[in-house]
Amino acid sequence: MIDQHRVLGSAKGTDTTLRLDRGRLEANIHGPQQGSTRFEVRTPVAIATTRGALFRVTADPARRSTTLETVEGSVLVADSAG
Repeated sequence: MIDQHRVLGSAKGTDTTLRLDRGRLEANIHGPQQGSTRFEVRTPVAIATTRGALFRVTADPARRSTTLETVEGSVLVADSAG
């Protein structure tokens, strides 16, 4: 589910937040040549944020777990409880 998607006109980028309650998501995020792009995936137990990467997120509510695979680039992951 898309929680938020904004196009940042002056910065020539985007700010996107998705919610993944269960299942798997694969994302290939390319940051703009100039500007700012932020892409975030929120699961029940974790938050994954990147400005450019190829990665996969799997959310398993039965196990209360999240798995992240980074293929290219970097992704910051934090516990959703803070």
